[in-house]
Amino acid sequence: MHNLWIVFLTAIFLSTIILLYRNRSRIRSSPSSSLPLGTLGWPLIGETLEFISCAYSDRPESFMERRRRMYGKVFKSHIFGSPTIVSIDAEVSRFVLQSDSKAFVPSYPKSLTELMGQSSILLINGSLQRRVHGLIGAFFKSPHLKAQITQEMESYIQKSMGSWRDDHPIFIQDEAKNIAFQVLVKALISLNPGEEMEFLRKQFQEFISGLMSLPVNIPGTRLYRSLQAKKKMVQLVGKIIQERRNINQPSKVPKDVLDVLLNDSSQLLTDTLISDNMIDLMIPGEDSVPVLVTLAIKYLSDCPAALQQLTEENMRLKRLKAERGETMTWSDYLSLPFTQTVITETLRLGNVIIGVMRKAMKDVEIKGHRIPKGWCVFAYFRSVHLDESQYDWPYQFNPWRWQDKNISSCSFTPFGGGQRLCPGLDLARLEASIFLHHFVTQFRWVAEDDSIVNFPTNRHLLQKKGELEMAGRNRFPRDAFDGRRGFPPEGPFLRGPPLPRLPPHPAMLEEEFEMQHAEMRRLFGENRRLVEDRMALQQELGVAKEELHRMNLAIGDIRAEQELHSRELIEKGLKLEADLRATEPLKNEAVQLRSEIQKLNNIRQDLAGQVQNLSQEVARLQADNKQIPLLRAEIEGLHQELMRARTAVDYEKKGNIELMEQRQAMEKNLVSMAREVEKLRAELASTDARPWGAGISGGSYGMKFGSPDGGFPAPYGDGYGAHLGAADKGPFYGSGSASWGGLEKPRATRR
Repeated sequence: MHNLWIVFLTAIFLSTIILLYRNRSRIRSSPSSSLPLGTLGWPLIGETLEFISCAYSDRPESFMERRRRMYGKVFKSHIFGSPTIVSIDAEVSRFVLQSDSKAFVPSYPKSLTELMGQSSILLINGSLQRRVHGLIGAFFKSPHLKAQITQEMESYIQKSMGSWRDDHPIFIQDEAKNIAFQVLVKALISLNPGEEMEFLRKQFQEFISGLMSLPVNIPGTRLYRSLQAKKKMVQLVGKIIQERRNINQPSKVPKDVLDVLLNDSSQLLTDTLISDNMIDLMIPGEDSVPVLVTLAIKYLSDCPAALQQLTEENMRLKRLKAERGETMTWSDYLSLPFTQTVITETLRLGNVIIGVMRKAMKDVEIKGHRIPKGWCVFAYFRSVHLDESQYDWPYQFNPWRWQDKNISSCSFTPFGGGQRLCPGLDLARLEASIFLHHFVTQFRWVAEDDSIVNFPTNRHLLQKKGELEMAGRNRFPRDAFDGRRGFPPEGPFLRGPPLPRLPPHPAMLEEEFEMQHAEMRRLFGENRRLVEDRMALQQELGVAKEELHRMNLAIGDIRAEQELHSRELIEKGLKLEADLRATEPLKNEAVQLRSEIQKLNNIRQDLAGQVQNLSQEVARLQADNKQIPLLRAEIEGLHQELMRARTAVDYEKKGNIELMEQRQAMEKNLVSMAREVEKLRAELASTDARPWGAGISGGSYGMKFGSPDGGFPAPYGDGYGAHLGAADKGPFYGSGSASWGGLEKPRATRR
């Protein structure tokens, strides 16, 4: 790999040196007063070679650590062909992750961007990225998918582990990769094991091997072969998409991620975008989950205490489920607390994702550091996860540290963060929990020596293999072979007949001395390891003693606080009791007030009823008032009703009074007229004594002028009888039906 980089860099150095110097002069001429400290390294290549060299070592963070000591946790550099601000500061990295596309967009090496394509979920921005990320993330969190993955994961694990033999080494990463890839592909496109699955696996391995290759796309290069492999995979996925679209009946409940994206109504989700992202989403099945499982088993092999506690926790759950006759569910696996702390510590110490790269779309200032527009930002998670200021003994595998630590802090970002947080983080934990459960409850193993390769991104472990033994078959304690580092003890030597003693040959003596020297070196090494283990145990014991001392102090403080709190509660109780006794008169007053309130409520209800009745009466009177013009001809019969409504219709009363006055005036006029007529008749009678004389005492008209019974009949009939009382009916009005039509005047109707 180093030789390929050197050949490539040498080939393009001469052709781009002028452009590079022009860019470097522009960078140096820009205002750099607030730029982070650091160096841009060599022309063109910058510090890329040194970064890659450190990445292949056992301490890949050494590149960052050296610059941290010189420049701080935020410094400038030049890697992968671009000026870069490197951040190993937790707060700065969190700010970069939380920023939107207006400030930062993804930026990765050219070979990776060419393989992923511009429509990859790793590179798209804005509303399209949020939509795709939201659809996939919501589906990955659904209980239906978790139940499906649990069932398939258990099936593949049992099938794979059933073929393991005691005398054959098992490569954990390969086994986990085989299982995780099939499970993930089934969740993405519902592809079952078979020829297409094997074809897809083969092409995907060809594709992923070129993610961090030389950016040269010509036949025969690594990048060209990877692109050709991706085209074949895209054709396979495109055929599946076309078959789904031909159905024209979208499923109500999506069975995979492909259904989720096809059922969406957005026109931006084209078939090409969906196919590319299906391929990109297969990377965790080939890289992230297998590495996580393998590292967890490696760290557990090196930490017997954690392995024992993990095994006991999983065995308890397994026995409990067996006693109840129940099967394991996805929630059962995720409910194992210590198993989750083991996975969390593996993510921190193993750093499955070492960091993310972003490109600044504008000048951004973070904690006093200016990031110029167009520069890249490399948020390096590994250094943050191994920072002594964030974690005690950061290089030590210690799952117990997470029992009282918040995993959502900005110093722990194993799956990224912000809008681009890995949507499959819950599934990764679930798959790792399932694999560890079946592994530790069925097998005991001895791990061989191994080494970890931390670069490129698709990391894998070299020689990570364990000699496994099926549970219940030739079981032996884990420490049975400690004296010989995993090899069986030697059997007794078989001795033949006694041979004559010969002086040993010098070569044999030298060989024996070398063997003894090698044995002494081995014993010395074991003794050194024992000393280191003893020192580590002493440190752990000291930490435990300190923790116990702190717990004792805390218990004493808690007891003192409890006693003080108890005394305060007793005092408050006594005070409350005295207050209760003092409030007895208030209680009596309160009872009286309640009775008064009840009475007032009753009165209020009665008044409310009366008000309602009055409202109804007013409404009825108002309705009657509208009919007054029509009932004016029958005013005699309605006089009593108008009297009852006098308080509501004052203006009508005034009208009635005026009518009464007019009527009385008219009656008086009529009476006076009648008297005048009588006088006139009397005068006529006196002038003509003969014809009228006899009539005085009762003439032909039947009138008795000298008697109170005589008189003229009412000129208006009995129509006004309803308006006059008995006193108003004088002797001038009889009961006859004679009409005074000639003297009647038309009556005006009052409105």
